[in-house]
Amino acid sequence: MPRWNLDNAGGDRNYEPLPYTEGGYHCEVIKCVEDINKKRKVWEMTFKVLSGLYEGRRLWDRLWWTKEGEGRVHFVLSRFGLLREGEQDYEAREMEGREILVFPVIETYNGKTRNKVPFEGYQSIEGDGDASEPPPLGEAEDIPF
Repeated sequence: MPRWNLDNAGGDRNYEPLPYTEGGYHCEVIKCVEDINKKRKVWEMTFKVLSGLYEGRRLWDRLWWTKEGEGRVHFVLSRFGLLREGEQDYEAREMEGREILVFPVIETYNGKTRNKVPFEGYQSIEGDGDASEPPPLGEAEDIPF
């Protein structure tokens, strides 16, 4: 195994990438894994920005498979074209390779500024909206509540 000494490798050790500006980003799900966190099923999704100023950078989001999270699961799966009728089994890997518009917002958490994908922060690529504008809040007709 090669040995490395990166003490003088350069770069700013305190570098923290700035969050993306708010707007729509054409992304691909490059990884989606199922995990269990505090006995709750969660999909951890990694997105790669496919074009624009942030091309190649990553965004992350989690999809909680709980009773409280089922409205968002329904919304997100519908935007990815994966929503199926009746009781179904869903696999995290079904998300991988799919493209979507992601609309992150900027938030401050524990003193750090970061991006967060809000509840309605997804729009299908075939969507009828402008990629610079997020989907209108409160107009998601297929949210089950």
